[in-house]
Amino acid sequence: MNKVAQLGIRVNDQKIEVADKTLDYLSTRLKLKNQNELVDAQKKTTVNKKDPDNLLAFKNNMVDEQINNRKIDDSVKLSTVVLVFYETNAVSKRMMADNNLADYQQPFSKRFGMSFETGWNVFVEVLIGISNFWILIPVGLVIWLAIRYFKRKALVKG
Repeated sequence: MNKVAQLGIRVNDQKIEVADKTLDYLSTRLKLKNQNELVDAQKKTTVNKKDPDNLLAFKNNMVDEQINNRKIDDSVKLSTVVLVFYETNAVSKRMMADNNLADYQQPFSKRFGMSFETGWNVFVEVLIGISNFWILIPVGLVIWLAIRYFKRKALVKG
């Protein structure tokens, strides 16, 4: 839970809801064991079963207990973990000591140095952009040579 909570910037609430099925599981197992022992005892002895409805209800109860055990087993095996993340829409407000933003500017020398750096970066980017159009140089040269050739040919005929 703590490792997951570290994913958020602020954690408002952490809650774990656990439904402990241990006691239910133990209870149904013990009841089923007692009922099985009673059935085994009835099979060994020749007890006269006077009331078939009680016997049917007893066997139905055994089936219910077995089904209940399987449901508990399935609910334990197929547990679900639900994680809910949200981000609040709250805007944080800060107090500024001075509303004159000129007080927060960098000094002239620092801004002057940064302007040279920015200019150099722009120059390099322009050179890289021009180098991407290298194919225009040979194409332009071929067009220029073709125009020159046709002009000379026209002068020779004329």
